[in-house]
Amino acid sequence: MNDLLGYALPGSVMAVGLLYGINQISIINIHFGGESINHIIYGSITLLLFAYVSRFMAIAYSSIEASAQQIKPVFTQSARLLGASRLRLIWQVYLPMMTPGILAGGLLVSVDVMKELPATYLLRPFGWDTLAIQTYELSAEGLYERAAVPALIMVVFGALLMVVFQYLDKKSSRSS
Repeated sequence: MNDLLGYALPGSVMAVGLLYGINQISIINIHFGGESINHIIYGSITLLLFAYVSRFMAIAYSSIEASAQQIKPVFTQSARLLGASRLRLIWQVYLPMMTPGILAGGLLVSVDVMKELPATYLLRPFGWDTLAIQTYELSAEGLYERAAVPALIMVVFGALLMVVFQYLDKKSSRSS
């Protein structure tokens, strides 16, 4: 249940919470004679990436965990009996069996990150516009025809990612 908490929180709540947390760290740092870190962290790609990881880790994790659970202990035991090192076990047993789950998690996270608006809008670096932000800003100005272009790009890209996801899903179900 706790692994889904980041995904359950709205992006705006997570963004405000991160900004509040950074501000509190800065206040503590100033109290102990240091400098404010707000100018370093606010509007940086680091804060935005941290928000994305916190928010969308649950999607990737559940997909990867599902593929990891398919690896039976007998595979590990057999490889160890045949003298495989840990590195070889990872590269030749775990990674090939988990690749569909890793790719599926990456595709699902890509779709969600692409359409994430609230956290991106609050935490983005100055002048850094994603497709979702462009769509929102053009729509807010009443330029619906121009807003349709980035919206259509998001729809087409999302559809292509889902086609790839379906292909990988069919491929992995045939192999198992």
